[in-house]
Amino acid sequence: MLTEQRGMRQVHVLLRNGHVRSDPVMSRIFRVVEKDEPGHWMPYADWLARNGRARARWRERWYDYWIHKSLMLVKLPALFLDLHAARLARWPDEDDGAHAIG
Repeated sequence: MLTEQRGMRQVHVLLRNGHVRSDPVMSRIFRVVEKDEPGHWMPYADWLARNGRARARWRERWYDYWIHKSLMLVKLPALFLDLHAARLARWPDEDDGAHAIG
């Protein structure tokens, strides 16, 4: 749930970004995410609150922080900087129309 909450904060940041706002497709994608994503974690958060369950402990927050930082600072950049990695010539679903937003 911590990861999803961080993702929602990032979506809000992106929706305020001028580059994203200037691109109608990107704006639409992030507005859809903004509308859809809370339904994935809010019911669980509400259940925890109603049942008096503990919120995330410091250890859970530390693990979540560490995983996020390692992804953002090490693993994802390594994917883009690997000059020997095979590159896609086109999207795998390009022919089936699944990528259309409308």
